[in-house]
Amino acid sequence: MKANRRSLNIKIIFILFAVSVAWSQLYIPADPFDLIFTEQKVMMGGEDYGSLMIRPLVIPQEQNNKWSLKFRSDVFYNDGAPNLENTSDKWVGKGLSFFTSANIAFNSKYLFASMEPFVFTSQNEDYAEPQRITKFMHLNDNRAHTETPYTRYGLRETQLYLKYNGFGVGWSNANMWWGPSLHTSLMMSNNTTGFGHLMLGTVNEKRIGKWGFNGRYVFSKFGEKSISEPYYSGFMVSSTYYSNPVVTLGFARSFLSGGNLTNYDIGPIEAALLPFQFVTVENSTDDTLNPVDQTYTGYLNLRFPESDLVLYLEYGRSEGIENFKDFLYHPDHSRAYILGIRKYGIFKNINLILGIEYANLIQTAYWQLRNTPDWNSSIQFDYNTFDGRYWAAHSGPDSDDFTIYLAYNNNGISIIPSINLERHNVTHPNSLVNQYAYTIVYDHTLGEYFIDEDRTVLYDMSNLPEGKLEIRLDLRYIFRGYRISLHYEYETIYNEAFLVSSSRSPVEVKHNNVIWFGIEKYFSGNLNLRTKN
Repeated sequence: MKANRRSLNIKIIFILFAVSVAWSQLYIPADPFDLIFTEQKVMMGGEDYGSLMIRPLVIPQEQNNKWSLKFRSDVFYNDGAPNLENTSDKWVGKGLSFFTSANIAFNSKYLFASMEPFVFTSQNEDYAEPQRITKFMHLNDNRAHTETPYTRYGLRETQLYLKYNGFGVGWSNANMWWGPSLHTSLMMSNNTTGFGHLMLGTVNEKRIGKWGFNGRYVFSKFGEKSISEPYYSGFMVSSTYYSNPVVTLGFARSFLSGGNLTNYDIGPIEAALLPFQFVTVENSTDDTLNPVDQTYTGYLNLRFPESDLVLYLEYGRSEGIENFKDFLYHPDHSRAYILGIRKYGIFKNINLILGIEYANLIQTAYWQLRNTPDWNSSIQFDYNTFDGRYWAAHSGPDSDDFTIYLAYNNNGISIIPSINLERHNVTHPNSLVNQYAYTIVYDHTLGEYFIDEDRTVLYDMSNLPEGKLEIRLDLRYIFRGYRISLHYEYETIYNEAFLVSSSRSPVEVKHNNVIWFGIEKYFSGNLNLRTKN
């Protein structure tokens, strides 16, 4: 009995502390760390904001007219390739990099707004960039930006929604995250710069009895930060039943269409309606590349409140959902999936968190027998990239990604060590690679892109894929209203660009080290708008 009371008291203390250090945050951004800290608070009995599978998520509140202000500064030192994932606008090249921003947010009954003026600069010194074939040219350690130094400034995390009773409509360029995963996502992550888009749907979960509902539609026309400049349209919906366990099912579908690398002239209305199948687009006889590329995913998230356990699955396909017969006969054709587990309170310590996640984007066994597209392999849309990086799974086509982490979070101290293993080009050794016309190739001498001609090239990639091993340590500490963070990452690459020794054994090509120091300060309050009698 005493042990139970002690455990209850510890949980109450944790919840009170978690609320006190939340700094009256008005929305939950796409950053994966916000997912784990928010979910931990829910597991310990804190306020449940509902499904976290669609972020950013506006936090529901009884009192309107709230504001928050966050100042942030970061310093990075990188002695090698720019390889940090899920960092949005922070493209950390070799050398020193600096980031400074001020995030301003406001929430009222009918309006939610946020914006973050920022300045980022990186020395972006030269390094031995891996010379991969076009298909693998957009991995995070490739040089997406060649300016020395590289500088970016403007407004990020901008959201402007007219809202009522949980529903909203507006414009945003904030990073998004779709799905239950922490390390990577098949459909949408914050691995690259957020792109401007129209949003229509829920800004937070709608509750009806034991049921919760979330849904969001986005539409965008990519601009100069995309080589192909296509339209993007997609939606995600989820439904949660609050029982034991708490069960969340979700579904997402997205389209890339048109752009300057296809001959089909697609208009904005036509592109916007594609996810709902109100219109169809067929290849024309003179169109070299498909003018439309679609992906869809299903999600399952199980939360067990009594055991503080979360299990999740994300499964997707990169071919038409209308081809249901093919799905039944060949369920692994053109598929990708993510499996994961998060356990809070391991060893009966409420402050300890264990997580394991595995993402499989490996091309399936049918690739030699039938046309089997990789995930993120659409040439005409520059392999689903924006601003030089994948906006979804950062491991790229024909890859897998395994990560395990152990976190300690209590009394303002967070310690998160993790190990990550990522492999590229898993199923294509010793193969003929067709470089079709209109393939985008980067000329390192001229520092620009050009369109290649038809050619077939034999690449001896051996029977060993490229491998990347990362060991990380993330430290965060709250001191007198400031959150101080220190992040260290060690990385080693094997068989870089799929090169091996004459003995056909793995070759350890290079090592990278990144040190990241940051400091944040929050301010918040209520804005009382009074009218004269």
